[in-house]
Amino acid sequence: MLGLDFTVLNVVIPGLRQNLGPPLAQNQWIVEGYALALGGCVLAADAMSNRYSRRRAFVTGPAVCTAASAVGALADGTAQVVAARCGMGLGAALFMPVTLATITHAFQDAASDRHRAMSVWATVAGIGALTGPGSGSAAPAQAEPRPG
Repeated sequence: MLGLDFTVLNVVIPGLRQNLGPPLAQNQWIVEGYALALGGCVLAADAMSNRYSRRRAFVTGPAVCTAASAVGALADGTAQVVAARCGMGLGAALFMPVTLATITHAFQDAASDRHRAMSVWATVAGIGALTGPGSGSAAPAQAEPRPG
């Protein structure tokens, strides 16, 4: 989910620009809002999940990310898309560090198993990043651009 969200937008930006017509500065916010929210919130989200509940963060994060993605898909304005991308980053910040902490906790005794689990985690993340552009190119046909 993380890797896909980072890369999917690169393919759909031309259609988004045609349909919503954002100025270049807002276009930059659409592209970078996800990474900014993820990077800015990941440490705080990790600390909160360690203090309160990793399970809750692991369940809430993807739910927030999915809900924000739906808001972005239904958006009819640039500000809504920017807000949705930032919400997706916030959701990702909730569950990304929890996945690594869970692996470390689950494989405390066997270092070789922990290394194998981290390799699987990295592989799945890489596959997600690789499927993003394909998912974006499979998006429905572009709607008619709005007048002026």
